[in-house]
Amino acid sequence: MRIGSTTSDGGQAMEILHILRSKPDSGTQKLVFDLSREAYAAVIELYETDNDWEDIVDALFRFKRVVCWW
Repeated sequence: MRIGSTTSDGGQAMEILHILRSKPDSGTQKLVFDLSREAYAAVIELYETDNDWEDIVDALFRFKRVVCWW
């Protein structure tokens, strides 16, 4: 999980949650990184077996933008 930063002018960064259904290839990893560069970002890996579904649902409502990757 990567936690991002503020914007270059010191303002609040956009919040992005990335949900990965399967292990990402190099292209997907680059896109996730590029979208998260100027953002407060988190990644949930659904392909991992130990998922706390209650925490995932909470995260869906906590982040302003959610991107799902298949």
